[in-house]
Amino acid sequence: MPPARTREEAVVGEAKVEDGSYQDTLKQLRNTEKSQTKASKDARKAAKTVKRMADKEQDTVKALRKATDTHNQAVSNLHNAQSDLQAKEQNAQRLSQEVDRLRSHADDLFREMRAHDACHFPFLVGHTHPFTTDCMRTKVDRKGTVRIDFVVVEQMRLRLPVMLRRVIRQFTSRCGNDELIYFTRCS
Repeated sequence: MPPARTREEAVVGEAKVEDGSYQDTLKQLRNTEKSQTKASKDARKAAKTVKRMADKEQDTVKALRKATDTHNQAVSNLHNAQSDLQAKEQNAQRLSQEVDRLRSHADDLFREMRAHDACHFPFLVGHTHPFTTDCMRTKVDRKGTVRIDFVVVEQMRLRLPVMLRRVIRQFTSRCGNDELIYFTRCS
């Protein structure tokens, strides 16, 4: 083969190799550009995901703060309710003791009243009608003192203040409003 032809073939061969190499490089460049575009899209997606996650984190932090505030408020309300309960229980206990004390005092007074009635008015055991005029006898001495014998029976106990008012009216009309009327208990 002539050397020019060999050279020409060699140049054509090199051109083919260079063209193939160029085509491969272009193909690699297109693939790299596609990969770069895809990586860019993935980076944008990742940035959006990061932003979304950051927003979720902020929302979670806000919710956590709100839950903490709600919890603290609930603890405070519980403490206040326990304090109120303790104060009300103490007040109820104090009032219960006061009721017991007053009940005991009332029982003592009732026993004293029964003993007094039994001591001073034993003659009324056979009395059948407590509201007759014999139940209350009055005397007026020279000084204007009204002496009243009280006859107290169980049925008459509630009516006694009304009867006393009647007696006071009677004697104030007899003695005049200027004079003092003294009531004494006679045995």
